[in-house]
Amino acid sequence: MQILRKPQPPLSGAKCAPFLEAWSACLLEMTGIALDAGLHAPRVWKLNIPTCLRELLWKDMTRLLPIGATWFGPLERGRTCSCGSELTLLHIWTSCETHDLTPLLQTLRDRLPALPPAAPAWTHPWYPLLALREMESARRVGKKAAKVLRRSRPEREWAIGSYLWLLWTNRMKEVHGEGYAPPWRLCATLEAALDTPPDLRQVC
Repeated sequence: MQILRKPQPPLSGAKCAPFLEAWSACLLEMTGIALDAGLHAPRVWKLNIPTCLRELLWKDMTRLLPIGATWFGPLERGRTCSCGSELTLLHIWTSCETHDLTPLLQTLRDRLPALPPAAPAWTHPWYPLLALREMESARRVGKKAAKVLRRSRPEREWAIGSYLWLLWTNRMKEVHGEGYAPPWRLCATLEAALDTPPDLRQVC
């Protein structure tokens, strides 16, 4: 009699271990809070961010994003950044010698404190995004603060998500030779995305 094995969750495989370890270590260093990445990663599907960004983040977690070492196209730009580093999602969303993100990141940081209460300016906004609910829980910040944070969380998630999605789509334009713009030229585009009312927002 054949015994059917229960399918393993997507994030339980060995290929996902490096991401989960890096995520937990990053959150611990940034916030001093120890969290299990495997428990929080599935929350990506409930974040108030562009739908395509949710799919992008999940592919990165499960090592299925076709860039860098897993790039299947003929263009070397899909494997290696112009600075010489391997092209990864983490690299795209952090500064390098040829892609200075300082002006664009400052635009995001200027906006976040306007969303009550004042939000911290994360060094790397991607990893905390999955754990805002846990880090802002009543047992960590108190009931009153948690209530305010809960109300503003969707807007803060949208602000961070808009920043990340804009960076990704812009770098993919560079990879495919379709009109890449230096990050400093994207500040107005980001501000427009942050000012768009919820009922008019584009999911991708």
